[in-house]
Amino acid sequence: MSISATKQNIFAIAAGPRLRCFCGSGFLVCLAMWLTIAAPLTAQIEIRTLHLARVHGSVSDRTGRPVGDARVYLVSGTDETTVKETRTDTLGKFNLGRRDGSYWLRVEAKGFSTAGEHVIVGLTFWALFHSSRLYVMLGPQACMDDCSPVWTNKRQFEHALRWNNGKFE
Repeated sequence: MSISATKQNIFAIAAGPRLRCFCGSGFLVCLAMWLTIAAPLTAQIEIRTLHLARVHGSVSDRTGRPVGDARVYLVSGTDETTVKETRTDTLGKFNLGRRDGSYWLRVEAKGFSTAGEHVIVGLTFWALFHSSRLYVMLGPQACMDDCSPVWTNKRQFEHALRWNNGKFE
C-alpha cells in the first residue's frame, strides 16, 4: 500500500470484511441514531424479592430508635387488596405470621416515608437457608427513592445505622 492511500482504503484495511459490508449501507449511521434516540427512553426497574418462612421483624428510624405504632401490612400482588396487617409495638417489633404467597410488604408510620418490598412467604428452598427476620429502616417523609430500605441481614442493617450516624467503617 502506498503512502498516498485514501481514507477509504485505510478504513477498509482496518475495519476488516465483516464491518466493511455494513458500512457501505449506512448501518453504522442508523445504529448510532437509534442508540442516541432509544437510550434515554429506556429505564431499569429492579425488583428485589425476599423469600421468607414467615413475616416478622422490627422497624426503626435512621438513627436506630424503634418506631412504635407503625402499620405493617401485606398487599396482594394480583388485586392490590390488603391481605394481612398489624401494628408495631413500642419496641418497633411486628409479627404477621405465615401466609403463603407472593405479596408486597408495606410499612407506614406518621412522619416517615413508606417502606415497601416484594416478598414470597412460604417454605421455599431459599427461605429455609436464610434469615426471615426483617429489619426495616424508615427514612424521612420528604424522601423519595429508596430511603426506607428493608433487610433480612442484621449485619447490613447495623452497617447502615452506623453509616447514617457518621460512624463509618
